[in-house]
Amino acid sequence: MKSESIAGAKANLPVAASAMAYGSVLGVLTAQKDLSWLDMVYMNSAVFAGAAQFVMVDMWSGQLPVIEMALAVLVINLRYLLIGASLEQLFVGRSLLHKMYMMHLVADENWAVTIAEQRKRSVTVGFFSAAASFSICHGVAAP
Repeated sequence: MKSESIAGAKANLPVAASAMAYGSVLGVLTAQKDLSWLDMVYMNSAVFAGAAQFVMVDMWSGQLPVIEMALAVLVINLRYLLIGASLEQLFVGRSLLHKMYMMHLVADENWAVTIAEQRKRSVTVGFFSAAASFSICHGVAAP
């Protein structure tokens, strides 16, 4: 499992650079909206998808349109139904709670790296977990 995690981390190094650039842009936009770091930590904990984060920041106002934001995030993230289905064999035998937690950490980038590696060989949850860790750093560091 440890070697799989190391392989996952190495495979995601190029993605980490792009995630830092993306996080910087999101940080600039949040600063323009006068959102606090704590606001962004809450948002990034609840909504872990780049496109949805940009939409939420754009919609953010004094009177939060919570229902509209939730609907926008739902529509944008419907693609994760297909992404989750493509990762099914990775989570065979895992509990529903474990699957839900891991799916919360899926980003387009770590999914693509995992699928590309899965086409070459059999990967484990350890590989994906390391891929997801880059997404966690990106999501929390963005503000």
